[in-house]
Amino acid sequence: MGYTVEYQPDRDLIIVRHEGDLDYNVLLSYGAEALKLATQHNCHRVLLDQTRSVIVEGTTRIFEFVTKLDTLGLQRTDKVAVLIARDIADHLFFETVARNRGYNLRYFYDVAPAIDWLEQTQP
Repeated sequence: MGYTVEYQPDRDLIIVRHEGDLDYNVLLSYGAEALKLATQHNCHRVLLDQTRSVIVEGTTRIFEFVTKLDTLGLQRTDKVAVLIARDIADHLFFETVARNRGYNLRYFYDVAPAIDWLEQTQP
């Protein structure tokens, strides 16, 4: 259990893989690590695989995490694709709050559409 964060130069993509309980502190930890790596490589695309994650936070803490995205360094021009397999309502709540705040974040059930979306140029 835990997470990995890596930069793939051939795709110019940050990939985060998480497995196990997903709480506020884990999100802060790998979010900060991913955005630090993104800054080092001037990368603006993140694929976050949470298909083996189980959300253990309530709605209030999920909302609170969205308010921390600015302090972590996520730009509204960055693209974040999140792969999910469970806890659908919690994920969709996070997506709604993040998008309402102007973040370019989408949730997917399959990797192929997520990669396709990440590789599309901004309008």
